Amino acid sequence: TQPDEFTNLDLTEKECEGRYSVWKSLYDFTMLAQDWTMGCVLGEGGAPRLSAEVIRKEVDDYATKAYKMGKSAKDDHVVFRLKDTIEDFKEVMPLVEDMA
Repeated sequence: TQPDEFTNLDLTEKECEGRYSVWKSLYDFTMLAQDWTMGCVLGEGGAPRLSAEVIRKEVDDYATKAYKMGKSAKDDHVVFRLKDTIEDFKEVMPLVEDMA
């Protein structure tokens, strides 16, 4: 039997959601890394705005997410870019943690 039109639609929707998730993760991590490296260190009242623990957890969460995405999409160049962006940030993370 041939798949009906809705099966194709479901497959296309699933693929589209996967692509959106990859691109959104790349964008979100890039914005966070930019904020952590170029944003203000102190918040209102002079209190530290950054937390080393929060930054470390976010980086670990994105690294895990990128790893899982890479397992399901082995040749995805956007996933490679996300992984590279995370690895690049990890190189400067000790400096960011010192500022936090």
